[in-house]
Amino acid sequence: MAASGVLEDFARHVYSTFKGVINFQLKIPYRRDEIRDGIITLADLVAPKIHVELDKMDYYSITIDAASHGSRHGFFVMANNPAKMKNHIFIDTMIADGWIARDYNNFFECFTFPKDFLSAIVADGCPAQVKGLCHWRRCGALYPGLQTVYIRCVAHLLNLVVKHTADNCAAFAMQINYCKAISKELSKPDTRRALNMRVIHVPDHRWMFFWDLLKWIKEKHPKIYELFNMDDPPESVQILRDMGIDFKDGLPQWLLNFEEILLPIKKLLNYAESDVGCFCYIYPMFQSTN
Repeated sequence: MAASGVLEDFARHVYSTFKGVINFQLKIPYRRDEIRDGIITLADLVAPKIHVELDKMDYYSITIDAASHGSRHGFFVMANNPAKMKNHIFIDTMIADGWIARDYNNFFECFTFPKDFLSAIVADGCPAQVKGLCHWRRCGALYPGLQTVYIRCVAHLLNLVVKHTADNCAAFAMQINYCKAISKELSKPDTRRALNMRVIHVPDHRWMFFWDLLKWIKEKHPKIYELFNMDDPPESVQILRDMGIDFKDGLPQWLLNFEEILLPIKKLLNYAESDVGCFCYIYPMFQSTN
């Protein structure tokens, strides 16, 4: 969530959620620090309403995501009870100095909502970062069945599947490196100008989204074909050719094969994030990939 565009999307979501409920104006676009300050202000304004909504949920889970701006970090927190409501509600935010266990625990020490009814936390950090989760609910330390459950982000779990496969299969790792190179080189300014279109960029360690990159390449292949057949192509084209990646003669077979290999992971991610996906049943399967 480091990109300003994502923060702006989040700010739009927050504003649309509470529009008409409270008197709060959020102008878009904002600079990242202004969006952050606006969301913090919004959290203070909606706190009374949030307590009412949480009371309706009985037990609830929270989802933590994070954003970085320079050396400053922020937690953004949403709450949900799928049995009570379809959508998450925005409940809190906090500026932190880092991502270690102390920062997570400081956050929950300041957490003003009823911890006894907090059943699960979904986040992208390591379980060690939230050591002592059971103590956030008074009965949790005594009764294991009442402990707060820590669930890793679905996308991070699926990325572990890709990473584990790459670590144990040289051919798979080579195709991962091809995708990383394509994402990096086609995203360079001179190459984007030559293509005259927006290029999909997959951040590092988000490799399960390479399926989307490969699908995009297939859809935009005529433009990429023209790029590789230019008389004076950008430097990125030669870098990719030196790696053995070339689109001059059409789509390489490895790309089509790799798209098929990644398709089950893409389908599983879509299912897990859909309204019909029952995470409590597929989570044990994810655990076996660790």
